[in-house]
Amino acid sequence: MELRKKINFTGTVSTVDLKVLDSRPIANIGQGLQCTISNLNISQSDGSIEKRCII
Repeated sequence: MELRKKINFTGTVSTVDLKVLDSRPIANIGQGLQCTISNLNISQSDGSIEKRCII
């Protein structure tokens, strides 16, 4: 049996079903998460798919 310590957490937790991501033509996870979770802000420094997204 694994014991896990509970911690205080302020904020919200959201999940995205893998079926949603599989149904979209995406180049990176940032593009896949756009418009799937309310109040999630994703920005990318330029149009390059190789650049990291800021989530």
